Amino acid sequence: MSDGEDGVDALLMDGGIVHVRPVSERDARLTGLYTRASQRSRYLCFFTAGISIDREVQRLVTPSDDHVALVVEHDGLAVGVASYGVSSSAQAEITVLVDDAWQGDGIGSLLIEHYGAALALLTIESMGFLSP
Repeated sequence: MSDGEDGVDALLMDGGIVHVRPVSERDARLTGLYTRASQRSRYLCFFTAGISIDREVQRLVTPSDDHVALVVEHDGLAVGVASYGVSSSAQAEITVLVDDAWQGDGIGSLLIEHYGAALALLTIESMGFLSP
């Protein structure tokens, strides 16, 4: 994300404002987002509802060259998260999870838009969703 480590404010479809920023090591609280998510939401994100939440949050907050993660916050509460990993020189795979209470507000689209812009700078030609 080229906007800096502090992130950017973004406008939702309903006029609300959220903050989009890179995930950092201080984001262990993302566990709350995953535990609030319904089984259906976790399934749609990971193609299984039985993920290890602690392992996934640890993967997101651990700095790595093989993935980039963004979090969307509203008043300090994580309401969405996405990560991508480059799977080849021209392809990236993405996962997106949006808090059930915030679905339909455009957060998933917002995250994909931010990744699309970032991946274009890397000359990534296509973006797909992670599958097991």
